[in-house]
Amino acid sequence: MSPQHRLDLKIPPLVLVMITAVLMFIAAQNLPDLSLNSSLRLLIFVLLLGLSLLIMAAAAASFRQAKTTLDPRYPEKSQQLVQSGVFAYSRNPIYVAMLLALIAWGILLDNGFSLALCPLFIFYMNRFQIQIEEAHLADKFGPSFTSYCNTVRRWI
Repeated sequence: MSPQHRLDLKIPPLVLVMITAVLMFIAAQNLPDLSLNSSLRLLIFVLLLGLSLLIMAAAAASFRQAKTTLDPRYPEKSQQLVQSGVFAYSRNPIYVAMLLALIAWGILLDNGFSLALCPLFIFYMNRFQIQIEEAHLADKFGPSFTSYCNTVRRWI
């Protein structure tokens, strides 16, 4: 299966997270803040970021155990369909973790517009990354992947 749009699989998810984080920072420097309590902001940031890192580590461990690729740029290199661990709750736990990290960053920045960029991250990931990955996985794993999609949500 070849990409259908010039942006399909072009921006690696980690790079997209960094671009989004920079845009969030720029927004926070130029737009009014939310005036949230700084201690509360820091607590929420630490909790969300910690959860994000735990999810990422658990997902990476599942990929390592299955001896399959973790690189989202090449979904055709997948050797096994991972459905256990955090993948029993989300088909894309690493992307959920990335989103949690962005939300944590937006809360730390105390800026509503920064947080409003998070749905754009979801849109981009759904359209230009996840749909393409899922098409490759459906081609490779057939009914097993279809069954997995019917029982486990794309995000959460």
